[in-house]
Amino acid sequence: MHILFEDAHWTDPTSLELFGRVVARIMSLRVLLIVTFRPEFDPPWVGQPHVMAMTINRLTQRDVGVMIDGVVGNKLLPANIRQDIIERTDGIPLFVEEMTNAVLEAESEGAAQRTVTGVPSPALAVPASLHASLMARLDRLGPAKEVAQIGASIGREFSHAVLASVMSEPEVKLSLDRLIQTGLLFRQGVPPHVTYLFKHALVQDAAYGTLLREPRRALHARIAETLENHFPEIAEGRPELLARHCTEAGLIEKAAGLWGKAGQRSLARSALVEAVEQLTRALDQIAALPKTTALRREQIKLQVSLITHLIHVKGYAALETKAAEEQAPLLIEQAEALGEPAQDPLLLFSVLYGLWVANVFAFNGDVIHEIAGRFLALAEQQGATAPLMIGIASWALPWCGQGHRGGASAPRPRTRALRSCPASVAGNAIRPGYGCASIMESIVGSMVTRLSRRRTCGYRSRAQGGTRDRSRGHFDVCAIIYPSWPSPARRLRDCQGAGR
Repeated sequence: MHILFEDAHWTDPTSLELFGRVVARIMSLRVLLIVTFRPEFDPPWVGQPHVMAMTINRLTQRDVGVMIDGVVGNKLLPANIRQDIIERTDGIPLFVEEMTNAVLEAESEGAAQRTVTGVPSPALAVPASLHASLMARLDRLGPAKEVAQIGASIGREFSHAVLASVMSEPEVKLSLDRLIQTGLLFRQGVPPHVTYLFKHALVQDAAYGTLLREPRRALHARIAETLENHFPEIAEGRPELLARHCTEAGLIEKAAGLWGKAGQRSLARSALVEAVEQLTRALDQIAALPKTTALRREQIKLQVSLITHLIHVKGYAALETKAAEEQAPLLIEQAEALGEPAQDPLLLFSVLYGLWVANVFAFNGDVIHEIAGRFLALAEQQGATAPLMIGIASWALPWCGQGHRGGASAPRPRTRALRSCPASVAGNAIRPGYGCASIMESIVGSMVTRLSRRRTCGYRSRAQGGTRDRSRGHFDVCAIIYPSWPSPARRLRDCQGAGR
């Protein structure tokens, strides 16, 4: 079996991860997999014993000449222009093809000479040279140039139905045929399900780059309106597409909501890298808007959601994760200072717990105690039994690990408040989203079980050879870290309701 994967540098992160797993699994299969990509792309699978990397050099002058002959066919091409193409295209196949086509489309030998000499020499950046060639081809398209501009604004791939809804030109089909004839577009499918694809992303970029700022904004606004009104299935199924058009149209508040929706949808599909990018874009756009109550609530919701994504993508103690976790409680407290309490009274507890976890993984003992203290103070202020239970456990755990006996006994008076919280609702009291709750689940479940049965845990000092028991809170916590895991329990609000 032969598999060809072209232009891997354009692949989205989730597809690239899937492809990496395919590469790992074909080692024992009779499969030849060929992957092409640009030099700046760093493929994660290179270095495996069954993977061989090859650098494909630029075409020689002889090969360029053969390629020019294939494009020209039976047409005549003056020798001096042919030589100019060979020298200026620097052996890059796409550039050779586009430059030759641009010359063939010129009306005369003089126009062809101007087309070639108008392109910078190979010593300059190739993309700029290719852009000049593509611009020359687009300028000769006449009315078809506008169709190329609108298609490029929709995306590299677009459907005939969407294009026809955005445009009012009756001869759109003729313009599309002209673009296909010149080789700038490919047609896929049969009516009425026809789609069009730009030959290369650089062709799309060149067509899009010919639009001025204000017409471009107006065009994106028209595309967004068309998708919402006439193609609800696209608007609903691909919110990131609608968000992009709203962003380019300057509809920032609407775009922010759509980016947030796209992030949640990506999370549901386990496309976590894309989810992080989309939620970050939503938050960046909200930050630039005048704040309202609704926007502050949306910002808090997205910020908390971003934490969950970053934990899975970057890790608990990553700088990006910690920055997001530090920002979330600030946003919640700022809203509360303005008389806008969180709709979920347990939200701040979850955020503080996530911040506590990040610092546990980073071994920041002082910060752990400071966060646990905030957690406890907030739980006592609200008279919340279940958060108080978790706060005590989170406060005592690092003390037991560090061996500070005196400090670990400080939370003990508060444990009386926990006796009313049934063990049956203890366990994972922090809502799902911070995935290391299993340790705290064990601690909390065992704590409540022991407290509800009025048991105490003694510690016998064998090192001193004595028989005296020492009741130490930190040893009690240490002793209950390792029992069998309790069953997954209800959320914090369930424990809160049952324990009051």
